Amino acid sequence: MCHARRCPGRILPAVLAFAAGALAGALGVAYGAFWCAILPVVLLAGLAAAAARGLTRGAVPPA
Repeated sequence: MCHARRCPGRILPAVLAFAAGALAGALGVAYGAFWCAILPVVLLAGLAAAAARGLTRGAVPPA
């Protein structure tokens, strides 16, 4: 019978796979959080620039 202390070769790949998955998950969450914060700012800045240049005329009827 092979115990963990005698056969580290069987456990090491599992530990490395778990660590790689945890790191990939953390980076994925950070990447998603970055775009969730930046994308609305970029869109609003683009709309404000378009409105300032008069590119949105006719999009909304005048009040």
